[in-house]
Amino acid sequence: MAQLAPWPLLLAALFAILLGQPLAQAAPGPAQEVDALLKFYATLRQKKALTPTWKDGPNACSFKGVVCNDQDSVVILSLNGTELAGPVAWLALARLPNLQVLNLFNNSLSGGLGPLPPSLVYFSGSMNDFSGGIPDSWADLPPGLRELWVAYCRLDGTIPSDFKLPGGLEQLSLFANGLRGSIPAFELPDSLVMLDLSDNFFIGTIPAWKLPEGLQQLWLDRNQLAGSIPAFKLPASLSILSLHTNYLSGRLPALAIPDGSLLAQISLQNNGLTGPLPRWNFGANFTGLFLQNNKLNGTIPTDWVLPDSLEFLNLANNSLSGGLPFKLRLPTNLSELVLSGNALSGTLFKDWQLSPNLRVLHLYDNKLTGTIPPLKLPPGLQELWLSSNQFEGTIPLNLELPVPLVNLLYLGNNQLTGTINGSWVLPQVLLRLHLTGNQLTGTLPLTWEKLPVGLLELMVEDNKLSGSLPSWPDYPATRVFMQPQKPGSQLCGEVPPSPLYLKHVVTKGTDDWVPVANLTKC
Repeated sequence: MAQLAPWPLLLAALFAILLGQPLAQAAPGPAQEVDALLKFYATLRQKKALTPTWKDGPNACSFKGVVCNDQDSVVILSLNGTELAGPVAWLALARLPNLQVLNLFNNSLSGGLGPLPPSLVYFSGSMNDFSGGIPDSWADLPPGLRELWVAYCRLDGTIPSDFKLPGGLEQLSLFANGLRGSIPAFELPDSLVMLDLSDNFFIGTIPAWKLPEGLQQLWLDRNQLAGSIPAFKLPASLSILSLHTNYLSGRLPALAIPDGSLLAQISLQNNGLTGPLPRWNFGANFTGLFLQNNKLNGTIPTDWVLPDSLEFLNLANNSLSGGLPFKLRLPTNLSELVLSGNALSGTLFKDWQLSPNLRVLHLYDNKLTGTIPPLKLPPGLQELWLSSNQFEGTIPLNLELPVPLVNLLYLGNNQLTGTINGSWVLPQVLLRLHLTGNQLTGTLPLTWEKLPVGLLELMVEDNKLSGSLPSWPDYPATRVFMQPQKPGSQLCGEVPPSPLYLKHVVTKGTDDWVPVANLTKC
């Protein structure tokens, strides 16, 4: 999603006026412009912000939101955030021959869009209630138009097949509407730096556009686009390629990333892309690769060249196999490594060189085996998910958990054995410790040397615990999830008031957790 309210042109226009430079060449007609603006005013249902100044007179220069040039002709109409409501008299506004900036951002204006003034350079109608589709009159947009913003509205029609962009257009955003139909293969002007058609209901395929050399952002995500990704030649200036959350299919393309590329982010997640991971030539500015929730297969290349600028690598929920890429040099700035939901196998190695800035490590729902070694984890790690694998053996007491930042430690649904040891040194702000679905035995610790003050969840159900339940009076907010009657579990005795012990029940097909009321005598 691109930004909503760019102001550089508006500021440039105001600067030019302050210097006394006329912003347009067309002959002004102040009286006719007053008439046109009052017609626009008359159609509004809510307009009290304009009422004190929008009155008949020789010119409109004193109207709220109006800026004139030195010939008393309207060049800027900026009414953003003035609580206007009702339909827009587009034909009246189109009679303003010198209007270059029309800013209607953040109101409650409604009805369809219409023709724009002939000298317009900047238009924002974002965050209104405009409906319908892109009007036929926009097949012939003002030739000098450089920015066109109609985001966060209620547009629900189509884009005409003969829609075309002015030769000097730099930014076009129709983000977050309900536009439908296919995206016409209109030509992208050489001047275009941003195209945002995301978060609509577009169908069909992505046009095989020739991407302009100066294009910086291409947003087509959150639509219903299908088919394969065109073999785009990515310009060196492109920083964001976002095609995620569509119905795209076919082989993940080996995108040609030019040398010296400014590319920072590739977002292709939530599609149906297939094939192995390409060996893309990431540049020094690259920060995020998002390929989760596709149908990718093969292994993670150990010879991938990942730049140190990379912060996010998400390959979750594909069909990747093979071992973890321990020989792959992880970038020093890597913050999130998410490899969950694949078929990765092999064991963990104690000397795996994790990135020093790593905050999130998700390896859950794979086929990893062996014991959990005493990993030396990065000091800023916040989430460690190793659940739903095939780890066995005991939980190492010297796991070297970073203190105090880890808040999620998930080791559930493995084959871990041994006891829950009260001498574990847990992070001071651990919020959730999940040990569900293992073969842990013994009793819950009567004391815990350094139980985190903020611990909210301790999940121990589906184990083989026994003995009485400990009382931790200093931790009334802690919830312990358990199944006291499960075969193999021999928990007994009185249920203390703190922490809160909960058991799993199914009521009318709905899963729920209810307080443990009583247990058998020990």
